[in-house]
Amino acid sequence: MQNYQRIQRISRFMQHFCTFLIWFLPLLIISIWFVFDDLLFALVKETVAIKSDHFSFTARLLACLVNLVPVGLLVYGLSRLRDLFRLYQASQIFGQENTQALLSFARLLFAYAIAKPIASAVISVIVTFNNPPGERQLVLTLSSNDLGVFFISAVFLIIAWVMAEAHKLAQDNAQIV
Repeated sequence: MQNYQRIQRISRFMQHFCTFLIWFLPLLIISIWFVFDDLLFALVKETVAIKSDHFSFTARLLACLVNLVPVGLLVYGLSRLRDLFRLYQASQIFGQENTQALLSFARLLFAYAIAKPIASAVISVIVTFNNPPGERQLVLTLSSNDLGVFFISAVFLIIAWVMAEAHKLAQDNAQIV
């Protein structure tokens, strides 16, 4: 009984934390591209040689929109994770909905892991487009963080598949009795 109460309490916290991230992450990306110039240039100059201390509004808008694609995938994944924690809070530990929520989260996390390096490459072209010819860049990066997200998404996928099989076995056993 005490474990269920702990699961419910932590699941309620995680629901709220996922909700916070769902709102915070897109606002952070938009703020970085349009409000915090010093932070923006510090982040961009880490990977790309830019020739100006100013990005046009069009470049900012395009880069922000491209940056929001992987973040959108992550936000949708967080909404599915929040659904899973809502089920846990309601003491629904194993079920078809749980499996679907975890599977959706894992797939979206995997899609995020693929989209993030692609978006970074596109952003590198956008922010160096105003450089003189020959100095524009296409920067492809794959960081240890990206590899970690791939690994974690694979772990979640496998866990979701195992949960789906366990749910099928439980249903089969329930019909036998």
